[in-house]
Formats: sequence, structure tokens, C-alpha cells
Amino acid sequence: MSASGMRGARYLAQAEADEVWINDGSSDLHEAMVFNMCTAAGMTPPIDVDSFGSESMYFPAAIDAVRYGGLLYLTSTDGFTSSGKRQERGLAAYGAFLRALPWSNEQGLRMVIGGAVREAASRGVALTPVFSLYSYHGPVFRVMLRARRSAEWAAQHYGFAGHCFVHGDNYTVGWKDIAGAVCSLVWVRTAGLPRSSTPLVLSGPMWTGPLHDAEELRAMKAEAEARGWEGFGMSAADAPFLRDRKKSSRNARPLEDLLDVLLEEADPRLPPGFFSIDDSVARRMARPPPRDALIAALREEGFAAARCHLEARAFRTNACMADVLRVAEDRLGIPPRKAKT
Repeated sequence: MSASGMRGARYLAQAEADEVWINDGSSDLHEAMVFNMCTAAGMTPPIDVDSFGSESMYFPAAIDAVRYGGLLYLTSTDGFTSSGKRQERGLAAYGAFLRALPWSNEQGLRMVIGGAVREAASRGVALTPVFSLYSYHGPVFRVMLRARRSAEWAAQHYGFAGHCFVHGDNYTVGWKDIAGAVCSLVWVRTAGLPRSSTPLVLSGPMWTGPLHDAEELRAMKAEAEARGWEGFGMSAADAPFLRDRKKSSRNARPLEDLLDVLLEEADPRLPPGFFSIDDSVARRMARPPPRDALIAALREEGFAAARCHLEARAFRTNACMADVLRVAEDRLGIPPRKAKT
């Protein structure tokens, strides 16, 4: 009759017992019992702030509560703010003036990380992402952060994202470069685009560094394999949309595939933002290129390139759009779309 295990946990924490044996007839209580006993034994529990909307008011208390070396799990479901439709709310909740960028779903993750990282820095705590996860329903933005005691924080990754709506390129813009934030494209031979001094649309400040930590993800993958965790965690009967993933618009992936994609995204060479095959790329090419073939071609050219967990038909790269067009034409035989005269 141990229930949640709290009485046994008090024996460990307060009575300083050398050993405590607890048991309960209900197997449903096992996880709660293990969690409470581990917490009492000095293991570091995660702090989970499962906010509805953009309730960042709980960030300070969570940062004060998390142990050094511990984990902070934060959530937002405010898709209006992440898409630049509630700019005043973004300023109030995350200190960020967010614009309507083509990758607003990723912007939602970066606004949460940025708000938490800056708040923690004022308390002498350095937060770094373990992983970031976007879910289309809601939408839901989830970020897991590792807390460390340090007066130094990743200020170089707290800045602005810039986007050129003329040429489709994404930029990372530091605080000292805001005044001169223009598109750096000079000439694109294949597309016949003119010399550019197009001002960038700036959004932020937000987190501009990697969304995930590769070492942490590899440890998670090894743990999942050791425990036999795979698939979707549910049967096709419980979730009919999983029966035919190719025809489904839902961005669902089995666990093993998701971890592989997150590992690709953890490449520190990749800037914020991604290119959508069916949007920004398709509008500039004669036909949409195969995603995986284009990623492979970009890598062969020496660029960093990866799949994107936020959108199935999208990719990340540190190549500019002009290089993407050139690689698609030279290696895949897909010419750019001719400009209308």
C-alpha cells in the first residue's frame, strides 16, 4: 500500500534510512513510486513547465527550482505569436518582436529557448538545448534545456534571424550588424536576378544556435535501443492516420527515425530556418527536386545539409538559395524557373 511512494521517500530523505523497500498492488503507480524515490535519493528530476499558450511567467520560478546539471522542459502552444501575428504578446512573453517568416514553426521553438536562456542568464544560470520538438497539433513547441551554473552564457547565439523575401535566403544577424542587415546576394547567373541591397526582414531576438545537442541525442538513442523503444508508441488501430504515412499530411515519424532527423539537425554549421521543397524552392525551379537527392548533392558540394523534423518536405542547409539552384541544375538536371518578361 505504498501508493505514490512519498512515505518511503520521506524515510530516505528525512529519516536517513539506509534502505527502504516499498510495494503496491497497483502496477499503474510504479512510475510515480520510482520517480519519488529517486528524487529523495538525490537524483536530479526534470522541471516540466507545461504551459498553455505563452505563459512564460513561470520561467523564473522554474529556473530557480532546477538543479545545476538538471533539465528544464518548457512548452508553448501560442502559434499566433510564433507566426508574427501577436507581436505585442511576443514582446511581453519572450522579449522578442517576431515577424511572419516562412518557417514560423521553427521560430516558435527559438522564441521559447531565447526567452528562457536570457532569463536564466540574469540569474547566473546557463541554459543550452538538449532537444527541441515541434508538433503540428496545437501547435505545440517543446524544448528540453540543460542547466549549468555559469556567469558565461551563449550570448553569441542570442540575436536575430533575417530573411530575404526576394531571394529566399535566411541569415543570422548579430546585435552589432542590425544596421547593415541586407541581403548579401550580388548576382545569380542561373536565375538572372539583379544586384541586391534588399533589406532583410529581422525577427527576434531569439535563440539562433543549434536546436539540439548531438551528444545528448546519441545518448537518448542508445537508451531507446537498450529499452526496445521504437515505432510510434501507439498502434494503427488507435491512430488510423499512421496506416499510410505517405498519404498523410501529418508529420508523424517513428521514434528511431525522429532521433535520426534530430541528429542531422544538430549540425552546428546549419543556420536558423529551412527551405520548403513545395514553397520557396518550387517557386524558383522548373519542377520540385527530390528532397533526399538534393540533400545528397549539396553534401557532395561541401555544404551542410539535413532533413527537417518540422516539415517532411523541407531541408536545412548552409547554402544560399543561389547555390541550391546551381546544385539542382548541375547535379540533378533541374533548371531554374525562367523569369517572366
